[in-house]
Amino acid sequence: MKKYFLRLFYFTLLFGSNTFLPPSSVADPADKYRTQLNCWNNYNFITPQDLTYRYCIQENGRIHKMDSTGNILKEKIFIDKEIKIKKNISNYPFDLDQDRIQSKSKTTIYTIFDDQLLRFSCKSKKVDRRKYLPTDECTKSIIGIRPKEYYYDQGIKSQEFGNWLDSIDDFNKHIAVSDTNEIYYFRALSKYKINDFVGSLKDINKAIELSPEFLYSYNLRSLIRHQLNDYQGEIKDLTTLIKLLETINQEGRNNLENLSDLPFNRRGRFAYLLVDGPTWNQAKQNAKKIGGRLVIINDNKENEWITRTFASSNLNYNKQLETSYWIGSQYFSNYLSKNSTELTTYQNWDVGSPSNYSDFSSAVKITLYSISEDNKFSSGKWHTSSLSSFESFYGIAEVNIATKLEEIDSQFSDIYYRRGIARSELSDVKGAIKDFDQEINNNPTNALAYIARGKENYWMKRDSACNDLFKGRSLGAKDSSYYSFIDDCRPINSEKIQRVKANTRSELILENSLYLIKKSYILLPVFLIVIFYIVMKSKETDDS
Repeated sequence: MKKYFLRLFYFTLLFGSNTFLPPSSVADPADKYRTQLNCWNNYNFITPQDLTYRYCIQENGRIHKMDSTGNILKEKIFIDKEIKIKKNISNYPFDLDQDRIQSKSKTTIYTIFDDQLLRFSCKSKKVDRRKYLPTDECTKSIIGIRPKEYYYDQGIKSQEFGNWLDSIDDFNKHIAVSDTNEIYYFRALSKYKINDFVGSLKDINKAIELSPEFLYSYNLRSLIRHQLNDYQGEIKDLTTLIKLLETINQEGRNNLENLSDLPFNRRGRFAYLLVDGPTWNQAKQNAKKIGGRLVIINDNKENEWITRTFASSNLNYNKQLETSYWIGSQYFSNYLSKNSTELTTYQNWDVGSPSNYSDFSSAVKITLYSISEDNKFSSGKWHTSSLSSFESFYGIAEVNIATKLEEIDSQFSDIYYRRGIARSELSDVKGAIKDFDQEINNNPTNALAYIARGKENYWMKRDSACNDLFKGRSLGAKDSSYYSFIDDCRPINSEKIQRVKANTRSELILENSLYLIKKSYILLPVFLIVIFYIVMKSKETDDS
């Protein structure tokens, strides 16, 4: 009895402490919203056909079931864990099969098989007073299928952690459903990382076939061909890539000049500014008029930067209300179209958006609120509207203003150096030197470019070559192949020449003195006797 009262006391104390705690410490609405938001944008399964429910699998195996408004239903269901349903089946919250047995207990199991979320509802057999076991009388229901981009996203995440083999498996599954230039590019990249150069080349060829203007495919194929010693093919790819990059840089220079009178915010290779709407199509056309497009948001960092930059815009802005701006994506039948070749699947929908899954294309807008405690978690989320909607009066445009290769992407900064190396492998000295000249002009601190140019010029312009070799060494080049060249280089300044000459004379005098002593050491006693005799004679003369 005493133990019973102690348990009752502790239970009352625990319950009472929760009762008197402030509501924020018991249940934080922000935590609930974040849980909903994460499930809404990163669900594992979606209801087939009607797309009514989304299912999110937690680390402990629990399934969160979310409806089309973003509410997580309070159903404690787990993967591969039996759920016993007793006699009042008709009141059970799950939508069981029509042929269910009302008068008997059932066992329901949720499991994943062949990329489907399955529910098995089995008739149970009573084996004792409290225990039921499932029988073979079961019905199977497919309650969830993978979203279209699921394995694409999983493959990208595997690459971020360096799990190249896992990413290849994920991309294989995605290609079985849908093939795009991006998916072949990423699978080629994973194969390249595990040194499967032949398989990587096959994939990247397919990517270029699907999208001949895709910069990154030519870059990757040039690296693959270098590994396969196909220097001629590497040069061809780099030449194509350089032409595409130079076109972008020329466009950037022109756009920068055209935007000279317009206020804009710069981030990377793009200028960001607001353009008039009021519809999505009109905003798109106005962005095109200034040489740009409606912004394609590639990752969370860009989304947060846009939120900070434009949330306080004085255009169409009311601190008490939300402000929405058109962005460059469209939503169509549960698929986000970017209308570009950007390497991204990023999306940042607000909970419950988009709520429609019709076959009519919708425009996407980013909704920005004033930065306050009440809405700091919802600012920057995406929603959809009709293409002809007048809901947003402005769009956010991004305009290319890159004038240098590294402004497009840092991996293109040494493109001329790489082509010069390939030409050097084919003994095209003139072409290689020309590329190294261009590389040094673009990037004066590229130590390896100086070393490479010095080695090419070594047998033709020795002084110039030595200057390049010394310059590369001073910049910290880690290429040891130039050591044998630099040892043979002549001193490159008069001060060093004079210092070397002085050292040479000192060494010569010392060497001659040692040689004389070595040859005349036998006559040394005679020489000493003569000296002694002369000294004694001089002394005798002085005494007399």
